[in-house]
Amino acid sequence: MKIYDELVKYNSKTMLTKKDLLLEFIVNEHYKKDNDFVYPYYINIYMTSKCNARCMFCCADGGNGEYDYDIANNIRKKLEKEIKPYNPLIVSLGGGEVMLFPKECLKYIKIFDKDTCIFLLTNLNYSINKEHLKVFEEMEKHAFSCIQTSIDSLELSTIGYLRKGTDFNKVIKNIQYIIKNFDIDLKINVTISEHNYNEINNILRFCLNEGIKNIHCNFLLPFGRAKRDVNLVSFFKILKGLENVVKFNNDFSDEITISIPIELVMTNYLFNLSGRGNLNEIEKLDSKQYVCNILVHENLCKAGWGDSKLIRIKNTSIIDAFKLSKNSNNNYRTKFCKQCKLADICEKSSYYLDKCLIQLFIEKMKSLLSHEDKSSARETARNFVYDLCRNESKYSCIELIVTSKCNGKCNFCQAMGSHDDKCCYFNIKDLKEFIGEKRVHVTISGGEPLIKQKEVISIIKLIKNNKNSIITLLTNLSLISDDFIDEIKKNFGYYDVIQVSIYSHDPVKHKIMSGRNDFHVITNNIIKMVEKEIPLRANLVLTKDNLYDLDDTFNYYKGLGVDHINISCLLDKGLAKGQLTEEYLLSYLFEIYEFTKKGYEGYNFALPIELLRAYHNCNMLFNENSDTKGNYNKEVKSTSLFVNYDGTVYDSITKKAIGSLSELRIEQLDKKTYKFNDSLCENCKSNIYCGGYALFINNNFISYCSNKIQ
Repeated sequence: MKIYDELVKYNSKTMLTKKDLLLEFIVNEHYKKDNDFVYPYYINIYMTSKCNARCMFCCADGGNGEYDYDIANNIRKKLEKEIKPYNPLIVSLGGGEVMLFPKECLKYIKIFDKDTCIFLLTNLNYSINKEHLKVFEEMEKHAFSCIQTSIDSLELSTIGYLRKGTDFNKVIKNIQYIIKNFDIDLKINVTISEHNYNEINNILRFCLNEGIKNIHCNFLLPFGRAKRDVNLVSFFKILKGLENVVKFNNDFSDEITISIPIELVMTNYLFNLSGRGNLNEIEKLDSKQYVCNILVHENLCKAGWGDSKLIRIKNTSIIDAFKLSKNSNNNYRTKFCKQCKLADICEKSSYYLDKCLIQLFIEKMKSLLSHEDKSSARETARNFVYDLCRNESKYSCIELIVTSKCNGKCNFCQAMGSHDDKCCYFNIKDLKEFIGEKRVHVTISGGEPLIKQKEVISIIKLIKNNKNSIITLLTNLSLISDDFIDEIKKNFGYYDVIQVSIYSHDPVKHKIMSGRNDFHVITNNIIKMVEKEIPLRANLVLTKDNLYDLDDTFNYYKGLGVDHINISCLLDKGLAKGQLTEEYLLSYLFEIYEFTKKGYEGYNFALPIELLRAYHNCNMLFNENSDTKGNYNKEVKSTSLFVNYDGTVYDSITKKAIGSLSELRIEQLDKKTYKFNDSLCENCKSNIYCGGYALFINNNFISYCSNKIQ
C-alpha cells in the first residue's frame, strides 16, 4: 500500500511528539529497574465538559456542562496525596474549555513540582485576562510546558462549520501574543477530516509562517460528536490529508508530526501481496498504558487511550483505580479481539466504522462467498448451459473480437480505447470449420461489434446453424438498427443474449464514464429490445464514478425491463490500470454487501481476486496453519479462446497465439492440457480459492488473477 509505506517511513522520524519521546524514554528506564511498576507517569485531567465553542468533531462532546467545585476540590486533594509523591512526568489539563476556569487551572498546576511538565489544552477562543496570564506565568516555571490549540482551516466558512463559535482572528492574535511574551512551547493540532483534507498544506504553511515550531497532524478521532460523521469514505479522505502532509513536509520533519489511524495498519495488512501483513512496522508504545485519564466530574479513571475499563474513584484511590483499569485492558476486549494478532497494536482505540475493520471485512466476505444465487430464471437456465459447455470441452467459450474500433471512450476500457483494424478480417467459413459440432458458447465483442453489423449478422447465422452453440453479443447498443433487431429476433434462441454495457442512471455520469452523449439513445434502444422480447442482459462495471449509485442505477435499468444485470468490478488492466486501489476494493466490498441485503432479484456480482487475497490475510491473523499453497498444479478444467478479427487464435490463459483460425480445430485443441506451474501462482496465498483461473461461486464471478500462467 503506497500511502502506508510513505507514512510509515515518515512516521519513523516524526510520529512521536517530543512529549511522547520523553515519556517513552522515562517509562523504559523505569521498566528496566522494576518490571512490576504500575504507576501513571502521564496524568490527563478532564476538568470540565463546558466549552465556549461547539466544534463539529469534539471528542469530549463539550458544550454546556456545569463545573462542580466540590468534586474538583476532592479530586485535587486525591492528586496531591496519591499522585504527587510519584512525581508524574506530564500533567495535561483539558476539557471542554479549561480556561473558562483559569483559577481552577492554576490550583491544579500548583499541586505538582516544577519538574512535572504541564500541558494546557485550550482553544484560545477568549480575550486573555489577568487570570489567564497567571496560568501562563506558572506554566513557565515547569520544564517543557506546552500550550496546545487547534487550527483546522483558514477558510471562514469551514471554520464556522468545524469550529462553531470560534473567533479565528482572536485565536491567531492570542497565539502571536503567547509566542512573543512567554517561554512556553506552543503546539498546533490540525485535525484532518473530509472537510479540510485538501487544505492541509495551506494550514501548515500558515502555521510555520507564524513562527510555530510544533505542529501535529492528527486523524479525526471517532469519539464524541465525531462518531456520527466517520465512515469508509471519510477515512480514505483523511489518508489523503496525511499523504499531503508527507509531501509538504520534506523540509520541516522536526516540526510537523503525524498520527496514523489503526485502520491504515489494518488496510495495509489486508492488501499485503506477499500473503502476510507486516506487524512489526508500527510498534505499540508501551508508555501508553501508563497514561492515567481522570474524568473529574464523573469521578472516573482509566488507563491508556483505548477501551480500558473506567473505574470509579469516589471511594477508591486513583492509584488502585489505575491499576484495576490497566489490568483490565486485555480482558476488556471481545473474544474476536483476543484471537487477533493485531490486538496489541490496536487496543480498540478508534473505529471509523461500527466495529473493527478486520472483523467487518471477514463478516462481509463470508456473507458474499456464501451468497445465494439471485440470477433471473432465464439467466439461471443460461448458466446451466454454460456449465454443460465447460464440462464437455477444454475450450468452452470462443471470444470473437470482430473489430478493435469503438465509438465510445470508456474511462476504464480494458483495451485502452478504440484502435483502427490493421488488416483483413477472418473468413466466416473458417469459423464454421473451427467450431465444428462442438457445444460452445460464443461471445461476439470488439471494440464495438455493431460497427460491423453486417458481419455480425453473418456470424450469428453461421453459429446458429450449429444447434449446440449459444451466443452472447456484447455491445453498448448505441448503433443498433431496426433491421438488426429484426435479424436478432429471427435468429436468437432462448439461451442467447445481448449484453448491453450500462454505466449510471444519471446522464451526466453516463457521459463521463462512456465518453458518449447518448444516454437517452441507449434507454430508447433498451425499451425497443424489451418490447420485441429479445433476451437482454446488462453489465454494470462499478468505478469510483458510480459505485455509490448502485441501487439507483440497478433500479433504473430493471425498471426499463432488463432481465438480468451483471455487477462487475474493475480489472487492473487497460485504462483501469492503477484504479484498483485499497479505497476502491474496500468500498466495492462494502457497497456490494449492502446491496445483497436489500432483497433484489435478477443479478450476479463479481469479486476481485484481490479481495480473496485479503481474505486469506485475515485468516492468517487467527490461524497460522491456514498458510497453505493450495493445489496450484491442478489441471485447468475449462477456459476460453480469443479469436481476433484477423483470424489469429489466442489462448486466454497464456495470452499466446496458438495458430490461425483457418488451420485450427477445437476438437484437436481440446486434447491439450495446461497446468498451473507458474511460481507466482504457486506462491500465491489465494490459489486455494481460484486455482489460477476465474471461477464462479453460486454464479457470482471471481475475477481473473493478473498472475501469468506458463
